Amino acid sequence: MFKSIKYIMVTFFVCVSLQILAYCIPSDAIANNITESSNTLKNGGVYTVAPEYYSMRIDTFTDAWMLDIAAWSGNEPILQKAFGSYYYDFSQIHDEVGGSGPWTALEKISAGNGDLPRGSYARYWHGYIFFLRLALMAMDYTDIRVINSILLLLLSFYLFYVLTQEKKECCFPFVCFLIILCPLSAFFCMAYTGVIFLSLISSIFLIKFKFVKHNFSFSELYPIYIIFGMLTSWIDILSFPLITLGVPLIFTISFIDSTSYKEAIWRVLKLSIYWGLGYAGMWIMKWVLSSIILNVNVISDAIGAARIRSSAKAGDLIQDISTMDVILQTWKVICKKPYIIFYVVSILTACLQFMRIEKKAIDKKRVSSLLVVSFYPIAWCFLMKNHTYGHFLFTFRIWGISIFALTLIPCMYLSGSKKLYK
Repeated sequence: MFKSIKYIMVTFFVCVSLQILAYCIPSDAIANNITESSNTLKNGGVYTVAPEYYSMRIDTFTDAWMLDIAAWSGNEPILQKAFGSYYYDFSQIHDEVGGSGPWTALEKISAGNGDLPRGSYARYWHGYIFFLRLALMAMDYTDIRVINSILLLLLSFYLFYVLTQEKKECCFPFVCFLIILCPLSAFFCMAYTGVIFLSLISSIFLIKFKFVKHNFSFSELYPIYIIFGMLTSWIDILSFPLITLGVPLIFTISFIDSTSYKEAIWRVLKLSIYWGLGYAGMWIMKWVLSSIILNVNVISDAIGAARIRSSAKAGDLIQDISTMDVILQTWKVICKKPYIIFYVVSILTACLQFMRIEKKAIDKKRVSSLLVVSFYPIAWCFLMKNHTYGHFLFTFRIWGISIFALTLIPCMYLSGSKKLYK
């Protein structure tokens, strides 16, 4: 227990330290690359690599806002900057066509008109800021996006390779998950990459350093999932954080055996609770510390925002939205011909395999656990109606968890999942 608490405290200390170190980097050292990034983003809006496909759109609005926060060069003490998450307020300025956004603020400060009012986004940790300011010392926005995409592709390939060595039945379901994730857009958007990095790295960590060991205790996973939740809250600004729980959890189910249905499902729920404790606890700590350091009521602001994001109100709609409305809004993004063709072909191929090979017994306890996880996106749609509905442009990616879990079931059946661990 003490060892677990120590790891959690070390994680918290590292996160806070990196927040502070981020603003130890001189703003002059990143000014040129902020200007170059501003030129790339000056048209604002949302960039797409395939018109009419929401799944291929890149959220340059949030990316520009992240750069706006990174560009802040006020005279506040470093600790205040680290917890204030200040940015150049763009709400009162407009570009030539009457638009407004963080790219307009970047354009003004790059042109030397830096007398913009100060805004604060203190309810999030913005843990990405350390890596972003560090990268901006040598690269601009375009360079960073390309580096991110290369690293994520390498991590995806490596995880796939690990699966071919340790758990082959997970290979195809993992590919299905990546297809729903849409790497062509997700890997090139800074706002999305934080949770993708975390889900891939955490999965590799679990498989290589836990599941390949035959002598580890299941209880060792509890603090690990708490740390996964903490890191998610630290680095993400509410994109699709559920994947940092769902993806490692599916691998955990795949590798670890249970003695009963009750134990199998309870283990899944318990790990999810621990992740939730880490996620919510880390977020609350940010509100408390920011309120103390900044001497403003960040807690009230955060609770107000959380109330809106979880409400059934959406935009200009008069009627409240239901959970089914949210589900349909997000699913329409991936109900496109290429995705449908891919999954229809996959299902037909699986049916042919069923007819050709000798059937093997399926581990029903494992299946029941996967079915539970496959419902997590529905629960998320229920809990976060406003946010999931309003930001379906990227929140649709939570369904990758359901696709991953459901496609793993027939793959386990076809391959005869090995029971490696007790």
